[in-house]
Amino acid sequence: MPRLAELVVGLTLAAFAALGQPSTPESCAAPGHMLVMGGTADRSKLSEQQTKGLQQYGIEVGALIATYGAFYAVRSRPQAVIEGSWPAWKSVVISTWPCRETGQAFWHSDKYSNHVKPLRKDAAEYRVAMFGPPPKHPVQTGAWTAEGGPAAKNLACNVPVYLLVTADATDQAKLGAYRKALNDSGIMYSYGASDVLQGEPAEVLEGDWPKSFSAKVTRWPCKEAFDAFYVSADYNTKYKPLRAGAAEFTAVILAEEKPVK
Repeated sequence: MPRLAELVVGLTLAAFAALGQPSTPESCAAPGHMLVMGGTADRSKLSEQQTKGLQQYGIEVGALIATYGAFYAVRSRPQAVIEGSWPAWKSVVISTWPCRETGQAFWHSDKYSNHVKPLRKDAAEYRVAMFGPPPKHPVQTGAWTAEGGPAAKNLACNVPVYLLVTADATDQAKLGAYRKALNDSGIMYSYGASDVLQGEPAEVLEGDWPKSFSAKVTRWPCKEAFDAFYVSADYNTKYKPLRAGAAEFTAVILAEEKPVK
């Protein structure tokens, strides 16, 4: 069965790549997400041709992903670094796709591989991975109803943000136990969070992605909601201690991309 599943995915990708006008397969049951981390460390060292290439790349890749039914959820440098360190030049792009296969088809298509991607050659470094839908947990939604929530503070809480957490595991068993306890508790979801992607990618598309490295992205109704969760007694006494010695964590807050009108 695993080989049959791989064959089906492979045929789907090949069919997409051969199409002049991409389409969404009937098998798209759940959205996929592409995570891109990277950029240019020192733009002053770029040639004029490289600078123009990057600018043209941004234009063409945005137009191309739209033909696959994808859109940007995040496209920016972090608003805030919550844990760990993050270079000031490093950006994050998260795009949402009809399903994992459409994102993979885009990446492996002739149009992207041979015409668009070369525009950024030697001008930037990226780590890129494609994720399927995150695992389902008992509680997936919930208003921010905790004491001290938006009503108590007279906050509208209507400017969504994304939390990206990366983990380079030193103890996979301990990291897994922490994640399971946190996810199963539903505590994040009681503050309005929803899962976007989690764990190991379905496919590493570019750059180095060691087996020890994983990512989790959640969407929050506003930064204040995340802040309230992050300083809450429940998280800090019941769950955060479980991750001690499990991994090296980096956590950043990202602005949601405004939809194009």
